[in-house]
Amino acid sequence: MESIKRTKENHWKEWLEELTLTEAWSFHRYTANDPTDQIHTRIKTLQDPNEENRTAATQDNARKSEILYGVFFRPPPENDHVDPKFNYRPLVCDFRPITDQQVHRAIAKLSPYKAPGLNGISNIVFMKCADLLVPYMAPIFRAMFTLETYPDEWKCSSTIVLRKPGRPDYSIPKAYRPITLLDSMAKILSSCVADDLTYIAEEHNLLPPTHFGGRPGRSTVDSLHLLTKFITDSWASRNDHVSLLFLDVKAAFPSVISNKLKHNLRKAGIPKQYVDWYGRRLENRTTHLFFDDYQSSLFNVPDSLDQGCPLSPLGFIFYNSGVLNVADPNPRSGELSLGFIDDVALLAQGKTYKESNSKVKSMMERRGGAIEWSEEHNAEFELEKMALICLSKKQIPDPVTPNKTIPSPRQPVTIRNHTIHPSKSHRFLGIIIDENLNFKEHAALALAKGTKYAMACNRLIRPTKGIHGKLMR
Repeated sequence: MESIKRTKENHWKEWLEELTLTEAWSFHRYTANDPTDQIHTRIKTLQDPNEENRTAATQDNARKSEILYGVFFRPPPENDHVDPKFNYRPLVCDFRPITDQQVHRAIAKLSPYKAPGLNGISNIVFMKCADLLVPYMAPIFRAMFTLETYPDEWKCSSTIVLRKPGRPDYSIPKAYRPITLLDSMAKILSSCVADDLTYIAEEHNLLPPTHFGGRPGRSTVDSLHLLTKFITDSWASRNDHVSLLFLDVKAAFPSVISNKLKHNLRKAGIPKQYVDWYGRRLENRTTHLFFDDYQSSLFNVPDSLDQGCPLSPLGFIFYNSGVLNVADPNPRSGELSLGFIDDVALLAQGKTYKESNSKVKSMMERRGGAIEWSEEHNAEFELEKMALICLSKKQIPDPVTPNKTIPSPRQPVTIRNHTIHPSKSHRFLGIIIDENLNFKEHAALALAKGTKYAMACNRLIRPTKGIHGKLMR
């Protein structure tokens, strides 16, 4: 035992002393993780949400895979709300076959050592042999559009079960998320199509201007700038009360209906060849679930988007673009909706909270509003997870203490018989938005996180068995 312990310690010292830049992220993962939770990453037990006795849990891996499958993949609805006689707009452009240069660019964007799909071919093989492979791959990709086919082998994937960080109870199925490992050639083809669709969408302004994320030149910072500008401009005007409602979509990517997605793409004027190819890409898929060195039996994948496919973020942007059109585009309306892929925020201004709350309520419940969109797109809003922040600089006289003022009282909003009470702050796109818009709470969180990481790094930079100082810096 003493020899094993000494060997482990020597191996740890050697690994730290020989750490390279590419391995620095592994070191970061060790320091960032909770030190009390480094060896308990296996799914020991899992609660069955269908059991009446919620304390009962299963240890059988086959049953665990069935439970996780039911959480990760939602069954398609009976009605996809697609009118077969819908009169689509003319195409915005002609279809362009995939070129060899596109395939080269898609390969160059690959991460070399990402986990491969079921065929076991790593991305580094394509990157090192691109000049040899592209002359064969590009004609195959073009033939799939000409012959209107898609290989069944590429429709079988591996779904890796990962923990959602920071969850208090990992016996609950919702504490896990899926990552799909696809065939490498299928990912390269999807990347080429994503580039084409992105160019078409931006060139012809097919997406809402307030939709950020997954689009070139539209970052998280841009969306936060727009949010803060709307609020500060409202404060500068006489409409100095702002209601900010954050929407939470349950299982965003798994809720996608393929027919509805194809309908949205055709409504936007995307060439039919791309739309039909995407339909073939999403139909008749299968997957294995992997966790704890266990491989499940083959499951059918219903309507959904693969979390890990280069085309999925853009596909979901087209899918949920309708929810960003619920705000009145008239600048005098005092309404704004903005989104970052599946994160959506609705803002409304008014002279009182009653007025701004009524606008937010109308954006949710009016004809063509957010709730109607959710019902037609199989996207269920979790009303319990919605958050409301009321923002105003206005002060009113304090009824208790004379000659003093207090902030204007915040008021709740009721949507579909569910009352949402105002919160003092809420995390949106990784930033804590507070009711005073001074970001002090987020600054305190960032300082605490930095202190935690610094102390963890300090434990691993000892002179005798620490990493190189340049990597620490």
